[in-house]
Amino acid sequence: MSKLTWTNWSGGVQSWPEQIVTPGSLDEIIEVVKMAASTGSAHGAAQQKQIRLVAAGHSFTPVAQTDSIMMSLDNYQGIEAIDKEAGLVTVKAGTRLYQLGATLHENGLAQENLGDINQQSIAGAVSTGTHGTGADLQTIATQIVALKLINGRGELVTIDESEPDLLNAARISLGMLGIIVEVTLRVVPAYKLHLISQPANLDGILADLETHKQNRHFEFFWFPHTKTVQFKRMNPTKKEPTEDGFGTWLNDVVIENGALWLASTISKQIPSTTPAICRLSGRFLSKVEKVDYSYRVFAATRTVRFEEMEYNVPAASFTDCLHDIEAEIERQQFPVNFPVECRFVKADDIWLSPAYQRDSGYIAVHVFKGKPFRAYFEAIEAIFQKYNGRPHWGKRHTFTPAHVQDAYPKANDFLQLRTEFDPQGIFLNQHLRQTFGIGQSNQ
Repeated sequence: MSKLTWTNWSGGVQSWPEQIVTPGSLDEIIEVVKMAASTGSAHGAAQQKQIRLVAAGHSFTPVAQTDSIMMSLDNYQGIEAIDKEAGLVTVKAGTRLYQLGATLHENGLAQENLGDINQQSIAGAVSTGTHGTGADLQTIATQIVALKLINGRGELVTIDESEPDLLNAARISLGMLGIIVEVTLRVVPAYKLHLISQPANLDGILADLETHKQNRHFEFFWFPHTKTVQFKRMNPTKKEPTEDGFGTWLNDVVIENGALWLASTISKQIPSTTPAICRLSGRFLSKVEKVDYSYRVFAATRTVRFEEMEYNVPAASFTDCLHDIEAEIERQQFPVNFPVECRFVKADDIWLSPAYQRDSGYIAVHVFKGKPFRAYFEAIEAIFQKYNGRPHWGKRHTFTPAHVQDAYPKANDFLQLRTEFDPQGIFLNQHLRQTFGIGQSNQ
């Protein structure tokens, strides 16, 4: 039995792989894949080794879990090429988003959009459908114009915009087509953002939602058991970067982390205090403004650990869905104090993207680490699915093969392609088999 143990960021997923490999070159990655492929060829499917990629562990599902080979690309990082004139950058797959942001900035460039966590590897972020917010902006994966991956035969495959269907299959693939080793991203000139964060009323925000969505970036965090939201908007500016003052420190460190940890701890120990804690938390919100380069403004400090479920719903259903969530929390009196996070994304054509061919709202619910979450998540997930929701692939969900078939018109095309790229099922695990209905006899 393996003595190795791996745990994801939240602590909710553990894995006991036979080995953890950290290749530092393309040849070494290929060697591991060929070794895994040879075990199945020589000993049959029962002895087939699997490979799952892992980076920062910010996925809340068992997507990286394996009892076979876990591969980290932490030794396979860095910028391969920058073409400022064309607005393209080629980067090794293990490169973390915070490293990429800093290097692009040094070269007068930036990514078009990012989420608020920058610890993930670029390959991990795109492969699970990670997104930022902006009603006219798309998921991070749409920034990919080309990629290279190692398929289940150990072959290096290059995919680019000359094969749009193949590229749209590979941009978000949960690692099922192969090991992404390199991505070429469309980037933009470096730009500054003016962030304004302030308290607001939930009903007021929803009543004027379309106006707020005209901001380049817009999101809000609603405190359950109250009508209070933290309302954030970011827009390009030519103003000079501001120094982080007391107000910024109070909001980012004390309220968003320290006070949240204290409130969550009390709520965990004494659940009946949760509504009062939420009301008190809302009163501590204050208006904060800052100006800085985009990659610094996007990134948020997250020291309080939690479990998360996030679904994408059609933008037209967003308000009704959130109202149903509000009613369900009150009906069942769930003792949740974590704010509900709400963001918006433009439609895309990526086969397994939650935003596939629909403008979308994303709603995320969270529960403090160590606190029971299943009943809450199950109740809210039922609401998401009522509105034809699609889960963020890196967040907790209970999607079944039937759900996948109903939600994704290109699901069968993707699964057929997956079989072609990985006939032995080297890049699968139990979670992926169960979610997508991939049997042992039909890799």
